[in-house]
Amino acid sequence: MYIAINKTNPNDFHSFHWTQDDKLIINDHQVDPDGWDIIEVHAAAEIMVYGIDANEYDGSIYDLTDDQFQEEAESQHLVWSLKSFQEGFNEGYVSSNNLFIRFITKK
Repeated sequence: MYIAINKTNPNDFHSFHWTQDDKLIINDHQVDPDGWDIIEVHAAAEIMVYGIDANEYDGSIYDLTDDQFQEEAESQHLVWSLKSFQEGFNEGYVSSNNLFIRFITKK
């Protein structure tokens, strides 16, 4: 199974399908594939959300590997399951101020 994650808004992710002529369709609308990351999700895998508070990190967050990002997020205690992140974000418990997030598939 695959999901599409919006490159400019990682909180925007969807299931999708490709047409026979290679057009990406999300929610019955054709979208530009360059604006989306396509991520494979395995049945036994879980997508976790890792966050780093930029105010608490001295360095370039953009240069971190996924493993480094995950380690820093764990040290800051900013790790959620996909469901708990969605609930926390929508209910205002997760602040997006100065928060960088990555969706990382755990096997």
